[in-house]
Amino acid sequence: MFKIYLSRTVSPGVGISLPAAIEEIREAYSLLNGTDTVPLETATAYVESSIPNLRQYLYEVPVSEKRLEELNYLAYRAKWMDSQDEAVFGTVIEMMKPETLQDMINLSCNMDKFRYLPGVTTEAKLGEHLLKGNADMAMEEQAARSNYEGIGTDYIKKHGGMFHAFGYTSGSQEELEPIYRGKELPDPNYKQTCSFKVWIYKGNPYDNYTLTLPATESKMDALKSAMGFQTGANVNS
Repeated sequence: MFKIYLSRTVSPGVGISLPAAIEEIREAYSLLNGTDTVPLETATAYVESSIPNLRQYLYEVPVSEKRLEELNYLAYRAKWMDSQDEAVFGTVIEMMKPETLQDMINLSCNMDKFRYLPGVTTEAKLGEHLLKGNADMAMEEQAARSNYEGIGTDYIKKHGGMFHAFGYTSGSQEELEPIYRGKELPDPNYKQTCSFKVWIYKGNPYDNYTLTLPATESKMDALKSAMGFQTGANVNS
């Protein structure tokens, strides 16, 4: 979910949460316009989201009807991201540095083109993962190359990628598909596989962990780690 604040110098601003129904967006238009004759395009949208790195790319968005539609679409996509998905998407944003909302929408539709290694949060863990994945390497050669941190560091220098709270994300050799070309927005459920989203917390409802279901094994492992392997946490959906 996004929280946006529409503002311009000639009138008070209007807050709205996205995704929203078209009627709510039209009401925001109306409240922002008031009795002014100044075009809506003079307004600016300030976007807040729990997705890491997103704010710096969408902090000030010049408003048009088309851009609000794009923001609403992206907010719907983000609505079905859980804590792990948000971390991965935020890392992809920082890696790819999208220049437009169109670019960011296309990133959200191409997340399967990026490599994600759950639980690999340091250079040493990355190096260990790479060696374990090379089953054809002789034991003696593995022992000689067991400087995990050095191997991980060298890999990042060659292939790029970034660490985040849940693991390591890097690009792949596949080209990103231009799903959205700036005209008709694609299906908002494009490549979405989840059916439910739950909020899990221990004591403090403002310090929660989100999980989409059905969940992969890596997501369940991340949940257990985040919750301290304790049972009895409250779940709201």
